[in-house]
Amino acid sequence: MSRLRYADAAAYLGGLPHGTLRSMVSRGQVPHIRLGPATVVFDTEDLDRWLDERRVAAAPRATFPKKRVRLALVASDDEGGAA
Repeated sequence: MSRLRYADAAAYLGGLPHGTLRSMVSRGQVPHIRLGPATVVFDTEDLDRWLDERRVAAAPRATFPKKRVRLALVASDDEGGAA
């Protein structure tokens, strides 16, 4: 179990801006441990679980119907055609 301060936690969360992380903490949106009025640390295991809960699966690849090819029938001049 590893504990991180704001700067390291923001980097751990993919480079989240410090201000955004502080706002998320004040709104209770991210797991954290408050050690005092101005001291907050983040547990990496808690952050990993929190990230996994927010994972979004990729949408299946769209498949498109194959194009239909229309063949034009051409009349043949072989049947009683002119010379």
